[in-house]
Amino acid sequence: MANYICADFLSSECTTSYIIPMFRVAKFLIGFVFFISFCYVLFFVPLGQRTLYQHLRNISGTSEAQELKDGIRQKAEMVTTDVVDSVPELKEVDEKVNAVKKVVDLTATKTEKTDAHGSQTRSTAAEKPMAVSSEDRAALDRLLKSKLN
Repeated sequence: MANYICADFLSSECTTSYIIPMFRVAKFLIGFVFFISFCYVLFFVPLGQRTLYQHLRNISGTSEAQELKDGIRQKAEMVTTDVVDSVPELKEVDEKVNAVKKVVDLTATKTEKTDAHGSQTRSTAAEKPMAVSSEDRAALDRLLKSKLN
């Protein structure tokens, strides 16, 4: 008997070879159709003067929604702190992440300067050349030469 022709619908051979993959595809297609339908309703069907997306965007801009967001952020930070404090390995990782955040904040600091025409421009600290000692430069040259050879 071939795998795709099943005389006995409930036989194990029929179920494993043909029926189960067919139901997986059907389940995926039905879910996909529901997802596309939801997206269509969300963005294109007006509910009153606005679509559902526009209503949700306006609601999220209210002061109550901002308070909710801030409250959730504070609770999440408390839970994160508790978890990091209880697991020593995470404390080391958290310290490294905080060190990287400080470096990123320093390089992203904006400074104002005036150009030749008198108008103010904004430049980042990353645009300014860093002072590199001659010892560091020599060590970098040696490292590059060893990697290139």
